Parts: sequence; structure tokens; C-alpha cells
Amino acid sequence: MHVQLAHVARQVYLDMLDTPFRRLDDVRLGQSREEEQRQHAYHERRAALASGCLVCGRRLVGDEQIEAAGYFAQSSDQRTMGFIEEECFAALAFRYIYGAKRTVERGEPLWDLFRESALRSYFVLRRVPQTGNFYHQQISFYRFDETGLEISHKTIELQEFERRLFGKERSGLMQLLERTLMDGEGKLTNAFLLVCKVSVDLPEEILFDEHYQNFSAILDKIDRQLPEQVLRLMAQGARNPTP
Repeated sequence: MHVQLAHVARQVYLDMLDTPFRRLDDVRLGQSREEEQRQHAYHERRAALASGCLVCGRRLVGDEQIEAAGYFAQSSDQRTMGFIEEECFAALAFRYIYGAKRTVERGEPLWDLFRESALRSYFVLRRVPQTGNFYHQQISFYRFDETGLEISHKTIELQEFERRLFGKERSGLMQLLERTLMDGEGKLTNAFLLVCKVSVDLPEEILFDEHYQNFSAILDKIDRQLPEQVLRLMAQGARNPTP
């Protein structure tokens, strides 16, 4: 019995020596290829980023690093993607969602409350449905929960300038829309902008495969819920009824 087992073991060893590739080599090669694909996808996404804050324009994305930013945003047509400084987006939220009449400073209770809720939220900006030919443009400001279900939304009349104590100041919301959702003629397109909170210390984490795939899944889910898309799907169903 011992001789037979020794013979089998010797034969297995010789066969192993004659085999140029082993299963572990295939596994390592597969893992290496997957990692290369992940790295390539990450670098493609990073290269597509706008260099400045999508609201104020301050440079955030450099060749070597990405500066501290509070939010990541991407248009549904993938034409624009980039980061927004935390103060810039918070100012827009306080002004247009909560209707604050004054500047809310970092460290105030309302600031901390909004920051905490933003960690579990997605925000969407898009042209109000069925207003493509309106002279006065309007924008819908939505808030969704972390699963992509709508919590609230508000309609905003777009104005290029806002009245301030000492005169007029260009609207931060208008600057954001010009960089993301407006065409060359200053008209809102059919796309929408999805915004989510990111780590201030590591904003580029949103570009890593797992995080970006989750972001893309939420974008697709929200796209199916927005009114204009629902109307299009209903119209398609009417034209092509199920037999």
C-alpha cells in the first residue's frame, strides 16, 4: 500500500512539473487583470473631473491630489462630473431648500444638522418637467434618501442675480447650473444633476469601483422616478401595449 501511494505521489509531482501553468497562476492572473481594469476605470473617471468647484470655480483637482471637498456631483448625461466645496453646497441648500435669510456659518446647529442629514441623502437638480420652452426657467431641487426614494422637492425660479444688502450678487445656483446642466445658449438641458456627500479627507473615494457603482445605481433608480421620465415610459407603453 505504501509503495502504491508513493508511486501516485511521485506521478502527481512529475505531472505538476510538466504543467507550465497551474490553477493558482490562472487565479493570480485573473486578479491582476481585474485590478488593472479597476485602476484604468478609476483613472478614466479622475481624468473626466472638472478641475474646479462646480459652484465657485476654486481649483480642487490637481495632478497629484484632490483638495478637501464636501460633495460629488455628476450630470445624468455624464457630460459633467466634479466636486463641490462643502460651504458652497451648504449655502445653496440653506438658501433654496430652507429659505434662510442669512448666512449660516459652519458650527451652528443648523449647519451640523444639515451635514448629518446629507450623509444619508442624495440631492437632484433638474429642469421642472414640461417647461423646456418657458421664457422664465425653473429648477426642481429634490432630496432623496440613501436608498434613492424621494423625500421632498421644491421648485425654484431661476435668477441670475440675487439682491444683497449692498447691491446684487451673482447667484451661486446659476453658476452651478452653467457648469453642469445648461447648454451653450444658457438653456437647461434634459439632464439632471445628482449630488452626494463625500469624505472631506478622501473625496476621491467616491471614484473607487464599489462606491461609484453604488452612485451609478442610485442615479439609474432616480432617473426612473423623475416625472418626465415616467411620462416617457407611459407614452412608450401606450404605443407598445403588452399583448
